Amino acid sequence: MKYLNNKTFLILCEDNSQTQIRFFQEDYKHLTGIYSDLEDTEFYDKCKHGIISTGNIDTLQKYDWSTLRKKTQKIECFHNLLFSKADKSLLLNDLKTNTTTFPVAIRNDEENICIGFVEEIHRARSLRNAKNSFDVATEKQIVSILGKKNGEAKFTEMVYQKEGHKK
Repeated sequence: MKYLNNKTFLILCEDNSQTQIRFFQEDYKHLTGIYSDLEDTEFYDKCKHGIISTGNIDTLQKYDWSTLRKKTQKIECFHNLLFSKADKSLLLNDLKTNTTTFPVAIRNDEENICIGFVEEIHRARSLRNAKNSFDVATEKQIVSILGKKNGEAKFTEMVYQKEGHKK
């Protein structure tokens, strides 16, 4: 998450559409699926520094420990979806799941990761298996990704540029 935390990314697709997505440290705990007595930012900080205690993790969890371990391992690979493996990532519109419809998502079948984004600002809020994320209105090839820190006016970081594509 360190490459994504508190950043906004502008995704440019093959059909010339543009979408912005955002990552916040306050969403990290939710993305892990772990129930904890810690506040969201405190949970993030303790995980980041490797000092989270089992005493802060609830005994009863929604997911089994194997699923929680897989989720945290996938979070370590989030940045690949936008950086090194963006050529294998697709931008999805209206991803339907059993519980909700995500207006925007990014899926990478090679990594078996799908991130669902919510609200008008498209904040990362769901971590799913790619193999369970095919009920969508549209899938688009990503041709460029630009980045900036949240709150900055301009996108100053070139994150990904599809080979042979010019902006």
